[in-house]
Amino acid sequence: MQAKRTKRAYDASRRHASAEERRGRILQTARNLFGQYGYGATSIERIAGEAGVAVPTVYAIYRSKRALLFALLDQADARADVAGLLRDLNAAAGNPRKQLRRLVSFTCRFCAQAGDIVDIARGAGSTNEDLLALWQEGEDRRLRGQKPLADAWDRSGALRKNINAKEALDILWAMTGADHYRLFVVDRKWSAARYEVWLENTLARLLLR
Repeated sequence: MQAKRTKRAYDASRRHASAEERRGRILQTARNLFGQYGYGATSIERIAGEAGVAVPTVYAIYRSKRALLFALLDQADARADVAGLLRDLNAAAGNPRKQLRRLVSFTCRFCAQAGDIVDIARGAGSTNEDLLALWQEGEDRRLRGQKPLADAWDRSGALRKNINAKEALDILWAMTGADHYRLFVVDRKWSAARYEVWLENTLARLLLR
């Protein structure tokens, strides 16, 4: 009896690993095809074919192409470690330069890992109202997430004399966006390391005493 229980546990573990591998393969295939052909021009049927799975399998796991894009965005957030950023910012409370360094490091890591997904989501939003709303909500969420930093720096007197909290937030939000990273690293071929150092130092000069 014990041997049978062990075999069932092993089989369940193997099935789970196989399912996770299949989910990951579908996601990566969708990411590649969205990037190569565009969101609108990529069908579920093509994703399934390239991933080596049946079309009903893709629908069973993700339900729709829109849900596939959402899953890619969620995966990007998890890999960049949003929760870790919040912990780092809280741990560095009272040290604006250190908080800025943590935010810039996260921004560069996220853009390096997921810049293509951000571009896909934004491009898809140009023809899909739901995805446009998703893009706008993501940018609004980023703005809301950075507001406590700008407010805290303003209260503590860390901001330059000619900058108030709203202006600081606008500058921080604009310069830590994916567009800014793309212009320097992708278009102008800066190394990611060079850009990260430059962005931190530039923001520090613009915002902090």
